Amino acid sequence: LGSRSGASQVKPSRCLQLELATRDPLSGRVLKSITPRSAVVFVVAARQAGAFVRFQAMAKFQPPLHILATPEPIELKYVFFDCDDTLYRNDWKTAAKITKKISEYCIQQLGVDEAAAYELYKKWGTCLKGLLVECLMPRDMIDEYLVAVHDIDYSDIPKDPTMRQIVEACRTKRHRFVFTASTEQHAKRCLDRVGISDLFAIIIDTRLCGLDTKHSEHAFEQAMLVAQAKDPRECLLIDDSAKNVKMAKSLGWTTVLIGLETREGKPFTCAEADHHIATVYDLPPVMPHLFPTLRHPYPRPPPIREDLLKYPRLSG
Repeated sequence: LGSRSGASQVKPSRCLQLELATRDPLSGRVLKSITPRSAVVFVVAARQAGAFVRFQAMAKFQPPLHILATPEPIELKYVFFDCDDTLYRNDWKTAAKITKKISEYCIQQLGVDEAAAYELYKKWGTCLKGLLVECLMPRDMIDEYLVAVHDIDYSDIPKDPTMRQIVEACRTKRHRFVFTASTEQHAKRCLDRVGISDLFAIIIDTRLCGLDTKHSEHAFEQAMLVAQAKDPRECLLIDDSAKNVKMAKSLGWTTVLIGLETREGKPFTCAEADHHIATVYDLPPVMPHLFPTLRHPYPRPPPIREDLLKYPRLSG
């Protein structure tokens, strides 16, 4: 055993005191101590269970030997699901429709051409924020803008009983949230189509985030505030955006990146993602502790019949 200054001058038989201590991981305060005889039993049991046991010599007048078990990991309590291309996937068709509506609105109502609108998006994270910051649209047009750009057809988002089964098994409704860069109304229409709109405590949307970009620190702080989450280590983000995943990870969240390819069909990775999976269907086997009521084999959607894709009328 290593010891601090002065410890080596005292005989071990006189200076070492065996103590088992359980400490509060935040304050470091000793919560519980037991006798040396019980400590030996604890060390054996802890090592058999795979726990890490740390020995430390403390050098005051009589340096004791501390046997401290590593604190248990923080439990993930708050689960934040992205909406578009996460809780449903339709090859970014919904995103393409919204992008088209944004371009139309900018051109017809504001005189901002498509290229300029795209540059605002790249510079500010969202076109709306760029329009406001650069004074290209008055604030009293915000609601009109948001309604107009989300006035789209949702018929290509199918009902998904498997997604409902998975989401419903994840933690409790009190701890499930939709965290979207879009509006609450848009997210609810999408979730209604999937058949899961009743499974979440609240939808955290762009308005609740002060119209800030989702991958901003402020947006994540607002999400935690709405969820009443105090510790970022208790938060999990499930999202298809690498930018959102990077921000979440930098703030101490656990992250799951959805989707293995870009819109152009190219594979992509994100070092900040704790887990990188194709779809939400792959989440239960990766993080089974979040789904205590599910058992292997985990729910999967039925395979898509190729003949129904070619001849849709065969489906009914």
